[in-house]
Amino acid sequence: MANEEQPLENTEQLGEVHAPSGTLVIADESIVGAEPLDNIAVQIGDLPQNGPIPVTGERNNDKQSKSLWRDVFLDVQPGARKAWSESAGKVTVEGSGVLIADTKALSSWQHGASVDGKSDLVITGRDSKDVAASVGAEQLEEGFGWIDLPTEECEKKSKAVELIKSKNGREIQIECRPHSHHHQAVTGMRKSINGAAQIELGGSIMLALQTGLPEGEYPVFRDLDGNGKLVRVRIQLASEASKPAEPPAAEPEKAQAVEVIEGDEQEKIATKTGDESEPEGEDMAKKKATKKRAAKKTATKKKKGKSKKAATPRKARGARHTNEEKSALVDKYHKLITEGKAAATAAAKQVGISYQTLLKWEKELGKMLKKQRGRKASPKTSKKTKKTKKKTARKKAQRTPSTPRKARGAAEPSKTKELKKAFATPKKGAAVHASPSGGPISIVTPSGFRIEGLHTDDVIKVLDAVK
Repeated sequence: MANEEQPLENTEQLGEVHAPSGTLVIADESIVGAEPLDNIAVQIGDLPQNGPIPVTGERNNDKQSKSLWRDVFLDVQPGARKAWSESAGKVTVEGSGVLIADTKALSSWQHGASVDGKSDLVITGRDSKDVAASVGAEQLEEGFGWIDLPTEECEKKSKAVELIKSKNGREIQIECRPHSHHHQAVTGMRKSINGAAQIELGGSIMLALQTGLPEGEYPVFRDLDGNGKLVRVRIQLASEASKPAEPPAAEPEKAQAVEVIEGDEQEKIATKTGDESEPEGEDMAKKKATKKRAAKKTATKKKKGKSKKAATPRKARGARHTNEEKSALVDKYHKLITEGKAAATAAAKQVGISYQTLLKWEKELGKMLKKQRGRKASPKTSKKTKKTKKKTARKKAQRTPSTPRKARGAAEPSKTKELKKAFATPKKGAAVHASPSGGPISIVTPSGFRIEGLHTDDVIKVLDAVK
């Protein structure tokens, strides 16, 4: 039950319906005739059988809802107030239109067959304009084609256009639309200002109403007065089902603790949700799969976080240093050099600034090092130098004393001069030379000269002189 409400004034007239059988059907227009009414429709009885029943609607101002209307009313007793309401059921919506019709008249509904023997041929798609020009089709509100064609002729033209499509590889859609009751409803709703269209069928008037709703089920109520008589029928379209789906907020008291257990075979997820038993089925399987993926991501992030060491923050490339920072870095660079802890390039590397940049900063800040006779050698370098000197001295001491070299231009012994003359280029005809020593040894030169009368000492002197 509900408390008494004031009559709505902000409503819009949509049309009227007749109920000669005393019972109206409220159903999705797009599936009427495809399924039994008991499965898809809400039936309202105890309606006046004579005269029209006005249909009004209240516009929906909720931007989050896709419904064009908040509520639609069938005013059974116009001007009467409701005292309380009762549920009449839910209407299933799969398309974008709701049909309100008399139960008996709806038995004559033709959903796919033409009621006047005519049909419309509609061509749409990327290449529809070119194809329409080649076949002489007219421009319509929706694409190109022909309207009010005999159904047989419509089917022939449809086959001809289909042949062009397959032969030339055109990207088009071809639809032959018979003038059925469904066609009348859809065309009327599209052309209407408020999206409502009245259709005459079986001696009564029915109403098709465009809603813009997504798929879902929407409640229908019977509003009654204080005596329990039907005042109006209310279709609630702007409900939770007409809003975009949002992920449910997690409840604090049912917060789920996810534990990841690593094993040799597979990761296992243990989910604890309190004492409540979880529902079984497809939804539960999807829920568990989602939790498993979330748990894996969490475990991976934790592992990465532990393995990563805290990196020392560095200045971004191209970032400028202040004069104070420059001065501090130059002082650190100078200290490393003057204390002999590192050479210039090594000191620059330790400071973290390039050697050329530090030289530039020295000039800018006027902090040039005093010119010295070379940089002070580091302790390591001086040790190496001392070792090298000691090694060289040790080698010199180990050398055997050699024969001192003869000074340039010093006089040679007379005997050696004679021997050199003997090896000099001989004159023509001179083939033998006798040494005044009178020794037993003779030497023949490669050029054929013969030297006789040499002693062993003479031979050694000759060879030294030749060298």
